[in-house]
Amino acid sequence: MTTSEYQQLVEFLGQQFAEIDRRFDQVDQRFAQVDQRFDQIDQRFAQVDQRFVQIDRRFDQVDQRFDQVDQRLNQIDQRFVLADHSFGQLDGRLTTLEERSEQQFREILGHFDQLYRRLERLEQEHLAIAEALRRIERWMVDETVKREVLERGVAELKRQVTELQVRIEELERRHPALYRSICDETGAVRRHVNLFVNISNVRDREGLDTALSPGDVLTILPAVSGGATWRSA
Repeated sequence: MTTSEYQQLVEFLGQQFAEIDRRFDQVDQRFAQVDQRFDQIDQRFAQVDQRFVQIDRRFDQVDQRFDQVDQRLNQIDQRFVLADHSFGQLDGRLTTLEERSEQQFREILGHFDQLYRRLERLEQEHLAIAEALRRIERWMVDETVKREVLERGVAELKRQVTELQVRIEELERRHPALYRSICDETGAVRRHVNLFVNISNVRDREGLDTALSPGDVLTILPAVSGGATWRSA
């Protein structure tokens, strides 16, 4: 190998080594850039880790809130259970009250049925007395005797039926339970009971001192809620 060829080889190798060095420099720069990118990725992962920690804390707070909500719902459920129990007791008491009211109402209707039958008998008695008076009037020829007999008969009739108070007192003696349903402790007609002579309320007339005449119809009407058709036997 000549000197010139040797020099050319050396120059060529120098160029090649220089190019290799340059390429290594570039590789080093690329590795440096890769290291920077990894550093950035590490920073991003650190930020992500922090965000996950914050998210975990938020989830813990949410779990605590859900626990509180569950406790409140359990309390509400207990309140509803107590309310249902109270409503059940109230329904039972209302049912008992309705049964007792219905029973008392049936008893009152029974008393009024007895009273109506008694009043019908009284009306029949009045009609019988009136018919007897008419017979006496037809039988009497002498005016003086007829007048005396009529006056005695009328006096006896008035003594029996002149005042409503007399019949009420008779009702008190014979049917004290029914009498207490009509009159209070003072002997006055109870506020929820209405007494009618024919179509007139005794409160609009002389009260219990209202005079009765043969053929008058006495009606006892209690003030009740609701309504049902009822007819005496």
